[in-house]
This record gives sequence, C-alpha cells and structure tokens, in this order.
Amino acid sequence: YYKRKASVPKSRSKSRRNSPLRYQKGMTRIEEIKERNPPLQHNPSNVQACSSTNNDSNASEVKIQDLERACYGLNAKMNHFKRKTLSNQLRIKDYAKGIKEYAENLQADQDELRQEVGNILYKLDDEMSLLDNDVDIRLSNVESSVFDLIEAKLKADRRKGWCRKSIRII
Repeated sequence: YYKRKASVPKSRSKSRRNSPLRYQKGMTRIEEIKERNPPLQHNPSNVQACSSTNNDSNASEVKIQDLERACYGLNAKMNHFKRKTLSNQLRIKDYAKGIKEYAENLQADQDELRQEVGNILYKLDDEMSLLDNDVDIRLSNVESSVFDLIEAKLKADRRKGWCRKSIRII
C-alpha cells in the first residue's frame, strides 16, 4: 500500500525560498526547541534515573515477552510439524503393513490354490485310472460279447439244416 504525500505548495521564486529571513526563522525554532529540552547532564536527578530504569526494565520486559511469544509460537509450530510428520510416518507404516499383509494373503492364497490344484490333479489321476480300468473292463466285456457273437454265428452256420435256415441265437 503506497501512501501519497500531502501536496506541498511550491514557492514561486527562488529568491523567496533562500531568503535570509526564512533562514533566521528556522534557526530561532531550533533554538527554542533546545531551550525547552536541555541535554541530559552527566549526573541525572533521582527522578530521571528512576524513570530511565523503569523504561529500561519495561523495555526489557517487553522484549522478554516478545521473545517468549516467539518461542511459544516456534514451539507450537514444531509440535504441529512433529504431529504432522508422525501422522505421515504412521500413514506410511500402515500402508506398508497393508501391502505386506496383502502379499502374505496373496502368498497364502497361492499356496492354498496350489494345494487345491494338486489335490484336484491327484483325484483326477485316480479317476482316470479308475476310468481306464472301467474302460478296460468295458472293452474286455465288449470283446467277450463280440467273441461270443462270433462263436454263436459260427455254431449257427454249422447247424444249418437241409432247408438252409439257420437257428436263431438269442
């Protein structure tokens, strides 16, 4: 925010600005101020000493309070930063823990899946062996029935009589 200066009326002539009368007025004002506020003596009075010590102690108290406020503010900021950092660390730890648990669960699921697949393959192998046995039995049954039919046919061909009609085998 920029504050404008109040406009100062300009004097019209240079001679008026640098006039000795104006210079004298300024000097008289300075002298009046000096007379009103004399410079401090080397041995100040008790009242002046007390007021200066009070001002010094008040100034030091104000500085101490300002420093205490600044320290309190810094302490609060540090605590907030620590809490935030700790919160982030805990969040990261929880995330890592979740990933680890997920990996362990995934590993356990994979182990269970492997075991189930192994059991299924074992059962399938057993079933296939039983099926192979059943197929072998069935094939042997079919073969035996085919052989039986062939034998019956041959017997029937031998028994044909003079009318050339074969005896049916049921």
